Amino acid sequence: QTNNKDPKKTTTSERDSDLYIDDHKIIALINSGSGARKGWILTQELTKLNAVVFNLKDVCVNDAIRERLASSIEQYDGKCIVLICGGDGSQAWAASLVDRSLNEYHAKHNVCVRFPAMCVFPMGTGNDL
Repeated sequence: QTNNKDPKKTTTSERDSDLYIDDHKIIALINSGSGARKGWILTQELTKLNAVVFNLKDVCVNDAIRERLASSIEQYDGKCIVLICGGDGSQAWAASLVDRSLNEYHAKHNVCVRFPAMCVFPMGTGNDL
């Protein structure tokens, strides 16, 4: 199902305050230490737009946060985009954490959640040059 509305003709009152791309919810995984530590600024800005935001370090070490990540992906099943924000190493790290979160969620709740679409927001230190 596609959205036939012309975005230029959509009034502000018709738009949802949450951050969506078309009709997909944004779930951001941010390495707050990447990009000369500018990740925390991005976290604040995405939070203002009601994106679902996770710090990669927290997802890595905390079972409850991994469950929240998987639950968010399930909630927006097929209608979310995981935005990975960080350097080159963060991209693979985040993808493996999404996979781990979904596998743990499946083992605990016996629910299969589709792997979400992902996109990259490069924030490595080299991207500042």
